Amino acid sequence: MAIRRNAFTLIELLVVIAIIGVLVGLLLPAVQQAREAARRSQCLNNLKQNALAIHNYYDARQELPPYQFDGNPSTGVRSVTLANGTGHRAPAWPAWLGHSLWTMLLPFMEETSTYDAMNLDLHCRQGVNAGVGKRTVSNFVCPSDEKFGDQTFGGVNYLANSGATRELYRSVGPNPALEPAVPRSWDGAIMRLGPTGLEQITDGTASTLLLSEGLKGDNDAAVLNFERDTTSQVPWVGSWPFTFPTAADLETMGQAADTRAQSWHQSNAGRSWAEGIPLKSAFNTLAPPNWGHVSFTHGGNYGSSADRNGVWPARSKHVDLVNVATVDGAVHSVGNNVDLSLWQSLGARGDGSPASVP
Repeated sequence: MAIRRNAFTLIELLVVIAIIGVLVGLLLPAVQQAREAARRSQCLNNLKQNALAIHNYYDARQELPPYQFDGNPSTGVRSVTLANGTGHRAPAWPAWLGHSLWTMLLPFMEETSTYDAMNLDLHCRQGVNAGVGKRTVSNFVCPSDEKFGDQTFGGVNYLANSGATRELYRSVGPNPALEPAVPRSWDGAIMRLGPTGLEQITDGTASTLLLSEGLKGDNDAAVLNFERDTTSQVPWVGSWPFTFPTAADLETMGQAADTRAQSWHQSNAGRSWAEGIPLKSAFNTLAPPNWGHVSFTHGGNYGSSADRNGVWPARSKHVDLVNVATVDGAVHSVGNNVDLSLWQSLGARGDGSPASVP
Protein backbone atom coordinates (compact mmCIF):
# COMPACT_ATOMS: atom_id res chain seq x y z
CA MET A 1 0.00 0.00 0.00
CA ALA A 2 1.45 3.43 -1.03
CA ILE A 3 2.22 5.95 1.68
CA ARG A 4 0.62 9.34 1.09
CA ARG A 5 2.60 12.44 2.15
CA ASN A 6 0.79 15.70 2.97
CA ALA A 7 3.08 18.25 1.29
CA PHE A 8 3.15 20.85 -1.47
CA THR A 9 4.44 19.91 -4.85
CA LEU A 10 7.08 22.13 -6.40
CA ILE A 11 4.53 23.56 -8.82
CA GLU A 12 2.11 24.40 -6.01
CA LEU A 13 4.88 26.11 -4.05
CA LEU A 14 5.88 28.19 -7.06
CA VAL A 15 2.25 29.21 -7.60
CA VAL A 16 1.94 30.31 -3.97
CA ILE A 17 5.17 32.32 -4.20
CA ALA A 18 3.95 33.94 -7.41
CA ILE A 19 0.65 34.91 -5.79
CA ILE A 20 2.46 36.40 -2.78
CA GLY A 21 4.71 38.35 -5.16
CA VAL A 22 1.68 39.77 -6.98
CA LEU A 23 0.03 40.75 -3.70
CA VAL A 24 3.20 42.46 -2.47
CA GLY A 25 3.50 44.25 -5.81
CA LEU A 26 -0.06 45.53 -5.39
CA LEU A 27 0.44 46.45 -1.75
CA LEU A 28 3.70 48.41 -1.99
CA PRO A 29 2.34 51.26 -4.15
CA ALA A 30 -0.61 51.59 -1.78
CA VAL A 31 1.75 51.74 1.21
CA GLN A 32 3.93 54.31 -0.56
CA GLN A 33 0.88 56.41 -1.43
CA ALA A 34 -0.32 56.24 2.17
CA ARG A 35 3.09 57.34 3.42
CA GLU A 36 3.23 60.22 0.95
CA ALA A 37 -0.30 61.27 1.93
CA ALA A 38 0.88 61.38 5.55
CA ARG A 39 3.97 63.40 4.58
CA ARG A 40 1.87 65.82 2.53
CA SER A 41 -0.48 66.25 5.49
CA GLN A 42 2.51 67.00 7.74
CA CYS A 43 3.78 69.52 5.19
CA LEU A 44 0.39 71.27 5.16
CA ASN A 45 0.50 71.36 8.95
CA ASN A 46 3.98 72.92 8.85
CA LEU A 47 2.70 75.59 6.49
CA LYS A 48 -0.26 76.22 8.78
CA GLN A 49 2.02 76.64 11.79
CA ASN A 50 4.35 78.95 9.86
CA ALA A 51 1.39 81.05 8.69
CA LEU A 52 0.10 81.27 12.27
CA ALA A 53 3.56 82.40 13.40
CA ILE A 54 3.46 85.18 10.79
CA HIS A 55 0.03 86.22 12.07
CA ASN A 56 1.32 86.28 15.64
CA TYR A 57 4.25 88.40 14.43
CA TYR A 58 1.72 90.72 12.79
CA ASP A 59 -0.28 90.99 16.01
CA ALA A 60 2.91 91.97 17.86
CA ARG A 61 4.21 94.46 15.29
CA GLN A 62 1.24 95.37 13.10
CA GLU A 63 3.16 94.43 9.96
CA LEU A 64 4.18 91.37 7.98
CA PRO A 65 7.94 90.78 8.11
CA PRO A 66 10.20 91.27 5.10
CA TYR A 67 12.00 88.14 3.99
CA GLN A 68 15.34 89.88 4.54
CA PHE A 69 16.32 92.46 7.17
CA ASP A 70 19.20 94.92 6.87
CA GLY A 71 20.61 95.05 10.38
CA ASN A 72 19.23 93.84 13.68
CA PRO A 73 15.63 92.80 12.94
CA SER A 74 14.62 93.08 16.59
CA THR A 75 15.88 96.59 17.33
CA GLY A 76 15.75 98.02 13.81
CA VAL A 77 19.38 99.23 13.96
CA ARG A 78 20.74 99.06 10.41
CA SER A 79 23.86 97.16 9.50
CA VAL A 80 25.76 100.30 8.49
CA THR A 81 25.29 101.58 12.04
CA LEU A 82 26.29 98.25 13.56
CA ALA A 83 29.44 98.69 11.42
CA ASN A 84 30.71 95.11 11.53
CA GLY A 85 30.29 94.23 7.87
CA THR A 86 33.12 93.13 5.61
CA GLY A 87 33.77 93.31 1.88
CA HIS A 88 32.74 95.95 -0.62
CA ARG A 89 29.74 97.18 1.43
CA ALA A 90 31.62 97.60 4.72
CA PRO A 91 30.84 98.88 7.28
CA ALA A 92 27.36 97.64 6.25
CA TRP A 93 26.70 93.92 5.83
CA PRO A 94 26.86 92.38 2.37
CA ALA A 95 23.33 92.41 0.99
CA TRP A 96 22.97 88.63 0.94
CA LEU A 97 23.75 88.20 4.65
CA GLY A 98 20.72 89.87 6.19
CA HIS A 99 18.62 87.88 8.65
CA SER A 100 15.56 86.10 7.30
CA LEU A 101 11.92 86.22 8.29
CA TRP A 102 12.35 82.69 9.69
CA THR A 103 14.73 83.98 12.34
CA MET A 104 12.14 86.49 13.51
CA LEU A 105 9.38 83.87 13.55
CA LEU A 106 11.26 81.51 15.88
CA PRO A 107 9.80 82.98 19.12
CA PHE A 108 6.29 82.52 17.71
CA MET A 109 6.69 78.77 17.11
CA GLU A 110 8.17 77.59 20.41
CA GLU A 111 11.74 77.93 19.17
CA THR A 112 12.74 80.64 21.64
CA SER A 113 15.92 78.81 22.67
CA THR A 114 17.16 78.87 19.06
CA TYR A 115 16.25 82.54 18.72
CA ASP A 116 17.97 83.43 22.00
CA ALA A 117 21.13 81.63 20.85
CA MET A 118 21.55 84.09 17.98
CA ASN A 119 23.31 87.45 18.11
CA LEU A 120 21.18 89.70 15.91
CA ASP A 121 23.80 92.46 15.99
CA LEU A 122 25.87 90.17 13.73
CA HIS A 123 24.85 89.06 10.24
CA CYS A 124 23.36 85.63 9.64
CA ARG A 125 26.68 83.82 9.08
CA GLN A 126 28.77 85.76 11.59
CA GLY A 127 29.93 84.51 14.98
CA VAL A 128 27.50 82.21 16.80
CA ASN A 129 24.92 82.65 14.04
CA ALA A 130 26.86 80.43 11.65
CA GLY A 131 26.26 77.42 13.87
CA VAL A 132 22.75 78.29 15.03
CA GLY A 133 21.59 78.72 11.43
CA LYS A 134 22.47 75.07 10.79
CA ARG A 135 20.04 73.76 13.38
CA THR A 136 17.08 71.69 12.24
CA VAL A 137 13.74 73.37 12.91
CA SER A 138 10.98 70.87 12.20
CA ASN A 139 8.49 73.54 11.06
CA PHE A 140 10.88 74.54 8.29
CA VAL A 141 11.41 71.10 6.76
CA CYS A 142 9.05 69.20 4.43
CA PRO A 143 9.21 65.45 5.18
CA SER A 144 8.87 64.59 1.48
CA ASP A 145 12.11 66.31 0.49
CA GLU A 146 15.63 65.00 0.86
CA LYS A 147 18.08 66.51 3.32
CA PHE A 148 20.43 69.23 2.13
CA GLY A 149 23.57 67.79 0.53
CA ASP A 150 25.71 68.93 3.46
CA GLN A 151 23.78 67.33 6.31
CA THR A 152 25.35 69.54 8.93
CA PHE A 153 22.66 72.01 7.75
CA GLY A 154 19.06 71.41 8.80
CA GLY A 155 17.83 73.35 5.78
CA VAL A 156 14.52 74.98 4.87
CA ASN A 157 11.72 74.04 2.47
CA TYR A 158 9.28 76.89 2.98
CA LEU A 159 9.44 80.18 1.14
CA ALA A 160 7.61 83.51 1.38
CA ASN A 161 5.68 84.84 -1.61
CA SER A 162 7.42 87.90 -3.04
CA GLY A 163 4.97 88.27 -5.88
CA ALA A 164 4.54 87.84 -9.61
CA THR A 165 7.70 89.82 -10.15
CA ARG A 166 11.18 89.11 -11.43
CA GLU A 167 12.41 91.88 -9.10
CA LEU A 168 11.78 90.10 -5.81
CA TYR A 169 15.33 90.97 -4.71
CA ARG A 170 14.92 94.71 -5.14
CA SER A 171 14.90 96.82 -2.00
CA VAL A 172 11.59 98.12 -0.73
CA GLY A 173 12.77 99.35 2.65
CA PRO A 174 12.91 103.00 3.75
CA ASN A 175 16.58 103.41 2.88
CA PRO A 176 17.31 106.16 0.30
CA ALA A 177 20.73 104.64 -0.33
CA LEU A 178 18.99 101.51 -1.62
CA GLU A 179 15.56 102.29 -2.99
CA PRO A 180 12.50 104.10 -1.61
CA ALA A 181 9.55 102.06 -0.44
CA VAL A 182 7.27 102.05 -3.49
CA PRO A 183 4.88 99.09 -3.34
CA ARG A 184 3.69 97.81 -6.70
CA SER A 185 0.61 95.88 -7.74
CA TRP A 186 2.57 92.76 -8.69
CA ASP A 187 4.52 92.61 -5.41
CA GLY A 188 3.76 89.76 -3.03
CA ALA A 189 2.81 89.60 0.62
CA ILE A 190 6.45 89.40 1.78
CA MET A 191 9.13 91.63 0.24
CA ARG A 192 12.81 92.30 0.85
CA LEU A 193 13.91 94.80 3.56
CA GLY A 194 10.52 96.49 3.93
CA PRO A 195 7.44 95.27 5.86
CA THR A 196 3.96 94.88 4.39
CA GLY A 197 0.67 96.03 5.90
CA LEU A 198 -2.47 93.98 5.41
CA GLU A 199 -4.09 97.08 3.90
CA GLN A 200 -1.61 96.79 1.02
CA ILE A 201 -2.99 93.39 0.05
CA THR A 202 -5.85 94.87 -1.94
CA ASP A 203 -6.75 91.66 -3.78
CA GLY A 204 -7.74 90.13 -0.45
CA THR A 205 -5.98 87.89 2.03
CA ALA A 206 -7.73 84.74 0.77
CA SER A 207 -6.66 85.55 -2.80
CA THR A 208 -2.96 86.21 -2.16
CA LEU A 209 -0.30 83.61 -1.44
CA LEU A 210 1.74 83.92 1.74
CA LEU A 211 3.96 80.81 1.65
CA SER A 212 4.80 77.85 -0.56
CA GLU A 213 7.53 75.25 -0.91
CA GLY A 214 11.03 74.96 -2.32
CA LEU A 215 13.52 72.12 -2.69
CA LYS A 216 16.85 71.93 -0.92
CA GLY A 217 20.01 71.72 -3.01
CA ASP A 218 22.23 68.66 -3.22
CA ASN A 219 25.44 70.68 -2.58
CA ASP A 220 27.04 68.99 -5.60
CA ALA A 221 28.68 71.52 -7.89
CA ALA A 222 29.91 68.81 -10.26
CA VAL A 223 26.56 67.32 -11.32
CA LEU A 224 23.67 69.41 -12.66
CA ASN A 225 20.31 68.79 -10.99
CA PHE A 226 17.65 70.67 -12.94
CA GLU A 227 14.98 70.75 -10.24
CA ARG A 228 17.32 71.75 -7.38
CA ASP A 229 20.10 73.86 -8.91
CA THR A 230 20.15 77.49 -10.03
CA THR A 231 21.94 79.39 -12.78
CA SER A 232 22.56 82.96 -13.94
CA GLN A 233 22.82 85.46 -16.81
CA VAL A 234 19.60 84.45 -18.58
CA PRO A 235 18.17 87.27 -20.76
CA TRP A 236 14.60 88.34 -20.08
CA VAL A 237 11.94 87.60 -22.69
CA GLY A 238 8.61 89.46 -22.71
CA SER A 239 7.22 92.92 -22.04
CA TRP A 240 7.87 93.19 -18.32
CA PRO A 241 6.72 95.14 -16.37
CA PHE A 242 3.66 95.75 -18.51
CA THR A 243 2.50 92.13 -18.59
CA PHE A 244 3.36 88.89 -16.85
CA PRO A 245 5.47 86.50 -18.96
CA THR A 246 3.50 84.08 -21.11
CA ALA A 247 4.05 80.33 -21.21
CA ALA A 248 5.96 80.85 -24.47
CA ASP A 249 8.17 83.54 -22.87
CA LEU A 250 8.92 81.23 -19.96
CA GLU A 251 9.72 78.30 -22.24
CA THR A 252 12.23 80.41 -24.18
CA MET A 253 13.89 81.58 -20.97
CA GLY A 254 13.75 78.10 -19.47
CA GLN A 255 15.56 76.54 -22.39
CA ALA A 256 18.21 79.27 -22.21
CA ALA A 257 18.58 78.65 -18.46
CA ASP A 258 19.00 74.89 -18.98
CA THR A 259 21.74 75.55 -21.53
CA ARG A 260 23.47 78.08 -19.30
CA ALA A 261 23.30 75.68 -16.33
CA GLN A 262 25.39 73.16 -18.24
CA SER A 263 28.35 75.51 -17.85
CA TRP A 264 27.54 77.21 -14.51
CA HIS A 265 25.21 76.38 -11.66
CA GLN A 266 24.85 76.58 -7.89
CA SER A 267 23.60 73.77 -5.66
CA ASN A 268 22.93 75.38 -2.28
CA ALA A 269 19.24 76.32 -2.36
CA GLY A 270 17.44 75.77 0.95
CA ARG A 271 20.69 75.41 2.86
CA SER A 272 19.98 77.61 5.87
CA TRP A 273 16.75 79.14 7.17
CA ALA A 274 18.75 82.03 8.63
CA GLU A 275 19.68 83.50 5.22
CA GLY A 276 17.25 86.06 3.85
CA ILE A 277 17.57 85.46 0.11
CA PRO A 278 15.43 83.79 -2.56
CA LEU A 279 15.28 79.98 -2.46
CA LYS A 280 16.16 80.13 1.21
CA SER A 281 13.42 82.55 2.19
CA ALA A 282 11.43 83.63 -0.90
CA PHE A 283 9.97 82.59 -4.26
CA ASN A 284 7.96 84.25 -7.03
CA THR A 285 5.01 83.11 -9.12
CA LEU A 286 6.20 84.00 -12.62
CA ALA A 287 6.66 80.32 -13.53
CA PRO A 288 4.24 77.54 -12.55
CA PRO A 289 4.77 75.14 -9.63
CA ASN A 290 7.47 72.53 -10.22
CA TRP A 291 8.53 74.29 -13.41
CA GLY A 292 10.33 71.97 -15.79
CA HIS A 293 13.44 74.17 -16.13
CA VAL A 294 16.25 75.24 -13.85
CA SER A 295 15.64 78.34 -11.69
CA PHE A 296 17.67 81.37 -12.74
CA THR A 297 18.73 84.95 -12.23
CA HIS A 298 19.13 87.62 -14.88
CA GLY A 299 22.23 89.01 -13.24
CA GLY A 300 25.78 87.75 -13.02
CA ASN A 301 27.22 84.81 -11.13
CA TYR A 302 26.63 84.72 -7.39
CA GLY A 303 27.91 82.88 -4.36
CA SER A 304 24.62 82.13 -2.65
CA SER A 305 21.80 80.24 -4.32
CA ALA A 306 19.81 83.24 -5.50
CA ASP A 307 20.87 86.67 -4.30
CA ARG A 308 19.60 88.27 -7.52
CA ASN A 309 16.35 89.07 -9.32
CA GLY A 310 15.08 86.28 -11.55
CA VAL A 311 12.63 83.39 -11.85
CA TRP A 312 12.46 81.37 -8.64
CA PRO A 313 9.46 78.97 -8.75
CA ALA A 314 7.79 77.02 -5.98
CA ARG A 315 8.87 73.35 -6.02
CA SER A 316 8.16 70.21 -4.00
CA LYS A 317 8.57 66.44 -4.03
CA HIS A 318 4.85 65.87 -3.63
CA VAL A 319 3.35 64.24 -6.71
CA ASP A 320 2.32 66.89 -9.25
CA LEU A 321 1.62 69.66 -6.74
CA VAL A 322 2.93 72.14 -4.22
CA ASN A 323 1.39 73.08 -0.90
CA VAL A 324 0.65 76.75 -0.21
CA ALA A 325 -0.71 79.02 2.49
CA THR A 326 -2.67 82.17 1.73
CA VAL A 327 -2.40 85.36 3.76
CA ASP A 328 -5.59 84.53 5.66
CA GLY A 329 -3.80 81.46 7.05
CA ALA A 330 -5.63 78.82 5.01
CA VAL A 331 -3.59 76.00 3.43
CA HIS A 332 -4.14 74.37 0.04
CA SER A 333 -2.54 72.03 -2.47
CA VAL A 334 -2.10 73.45 -5.98
CA GLY A 335 -1.44 71.25 -8.98
CA ASN A 336 1.39 71.72 -11.47
CA ASN A 337 -1.17 72.26 -14.22
CA VAL A 338 -2.75 75.29 -12.56
CA ASP A 339 -3.65 78.00 -15.06
CA LEU A 340 -0.54 80.18 -15.41
CA SER A 341 -2.36 83.53 -15.28
CA LEU A 342 -4.26 82.39 -12.19
CA TRP A 343 -1.03 81.34 -10.46
CA GLN A 344 0.58 84.66 -11.32
CA SER A 345 -2.43 86.56 -9.97
CA LEU A 346 -2.30 84.59 -6.73
CA GLY A 347 1.24 85.85 -6.28
CA ALA A 348 0.37 89.50 -6.89
CA ARG A 349 -1.16 91.30 -3.93
CA GLY A 350 -2.87 94.07 -5.88
CA ASP A 351 -3.11 93.33 -9.61
CA GLY A 352 -6.88 93.81 -9.56
CA SER A 353 -7.60 90.13 -10.24
CA PRO A 354 -8.58 88.58 -6.92
CA ALA A 355 -8.44 84.86 -7.58
CA SER A 356 -9.53 81.81 -5.62
CA VAL A 357 -6.99 79.10 -4.94
CA PRO A 358 -8.04 76.12 -7.09
